[in-house]
Amino acid sequence: MYDTEAQVTKLQNQYNNYDKRSGLYYIIAPQDGFVSKVTKSGIGETIKEGEEVVRISPQHFETAVELWISPVNNPLVHEGENVRIIFDGWPAFVVSGWSQMSTGLFDGTITSIDPAVQENGKFRVWVTPQPGSNWPTMLRMGGGARGILLLNDVPLIYELWRILNGFPPDFYTPATKDKMEAKKMRGLIFFVILYSNIAISQTLSIEEYLSWVIQEHPLSANAKLLTEKGNAQWLQTKGLFDPVLSSKWKNKFYGDKNYYQQSTTPLEIPTPFAIGLNAQLDFNNGAYVNPNDVIPNNGLASFGIALPVLQGLIIDERRMAKRRVERIHAMSELETTIAVNELLYQSCELYLDWLISEKR
Repeated sequence: MYDTEAQVTKLQNQYNNYDKRSGLYYIIAPQDGFVSKVTKSGIGETIKEGEEVVRISPQHFETAVELWISPVNNPLVHEGENVRIIFDGWPAFVVSGWSQMSTGLFDGTITSIDPAVQENGKFRVWVTPQPGSNWPTMLRMGGGARGILLLNDVPLIYELWRILNGFPPDFYTPATKDKMEAKKMRGLIFFVILYSNIAISQTLSIEEYLSWVIQEHPLSANAKLLTEKGNAQWLQTKGLFDPVLSSKWKNKFYGDKNYYQQSTTPLEIPTPFAIGLNAQLDFNNGAYVNPNDVIPNNGLASFGIALPVLQGLIIDERRMAKRRVERIHAMSELETTIAVNELLYQSCELYLDWLISEKR
């Protein structure tokens, strides 16, 4: 009887082993889905324990967009902010600053921000659809998307001032209505303090606006520096034609005896032409002066004109430098004019956009 029970137990163990082995021919997915990628293909391949065989994408999932932001912009992003999404494959027309005129954009909300930076050096942000916002039903996992963060609501004059001065934008942050109104008031007060001598009203003349640009904009100041740089180079080159006065003096005394005293004072006057003027005054006296250097006691003055015969008659280094700087000076004035005109053109475009929005 005991032998029969042992055989029955042995047969049950064999049955369980065969059942387990037969189950290894199939891999059960943890959830419903579809195969998106097969990493092992073919018959008779050896698979190690824990090795990836296929990738299964879930059939039912919640739609979300994975965005990446740089660490410098991470402080500007907060959970609950509004994001507008552009999906690859869906045409979109974006008008900067005019969200009501943009089409093809889908609204989303920042749901989560990773607390640590990822391997690519950026922070990951998860964006989900806003309630009532219908994202395309044909979206597929792994598709491309781009996100646009909404800017803060600021006065038009403040936005013009910000763009002209190159300051960073104000990003929208979730806040109550009272906080938003207080922030608007602080921005307006700051603008009034900055331009305390200018009365801000609903109308702004183009002449007054362009005068601000010419006086305060950094590009205008940079254009003025180009002219000053050209003037400085021109002044430096004019110094090549300045008269040069020098003097040399030497003497020798031994005891109470004056051996010799010699002094030479030459004067050179360069001209913009090949001719150069020169003059010289010499004094030589003493008991042992070289007979070749003996001159009257009251000195010897000489005047002359220098004219090269071959080399330097048509052009020399001094006159070449003058011509080069003249070209540079004229070029700097043209660059200044071009930079100012470009700045005024962009300023007029911004003024026109502001005027159209003001009329509306």
